[in-house]
Formats: sequence, C-alpha cells, structure tokens
Amino acid sequence: MHELWKEVIDSALVYVVMRINWGHFSREEKNEKDNLRTSHHNTFFSNLKSFHKLREKMKLNGNWLEKLGSSEARKCWGDFVGDVVYFENIKAR
Repeated sequence: MHELWKEVIDSALVYVVMRINWGHFSREEKNEKDNLRTSHHNTFFSNLKSFHKLREKMKLNGNWLEKLGSSEARKCWGDFVGDVVYFENIKAR
C-alpha cells in the first residue's frame, strides 16, 4: 500500500507543478501543453483509483473517494490533487 501511495504522491506532484504554472503560460504554450496536462491528470486518477482498490481489498474505509464525486468532475479532482500535496507537505514536518 505504501508503494501505491508513493505513486499517488509522485503523480500529484507532477500534476500540481503543471497546474501551478498553467496560469503563467501564454495561449500558445497552453495549446502545446494541454495534452500533457491531461495526461498528468489522468495518471493521478489512475494511481489514486489503484490505491483505492487496494484499500477496498484490505477492507479499509474507502468512503472518502465517493465524496469527490464522479471522475467526470475533473476540476474537483484536480483541486483534490492540490489538497493531497498540501497535506503530505504538512505531514513531512
């Protein structure tokens, strides 16, 4: 489970860097990087879902994922990536 969580964190860090920089990109840069941003977002989704499935197999509470809503709500999930990074940063203190 720790290895899967590390993958979640690693993919969150990659996506958060892209998301933070997004507001500073020109329109041309956004057009160039949009597919990469989507790929980073999807990688985080995939890693988080794998982590969640393992927790379910281990009979650990998984209600938290449902609270994010459907994976169709990409902005909400994208915001959650920032939350994950934030809490991991606090935990590292």
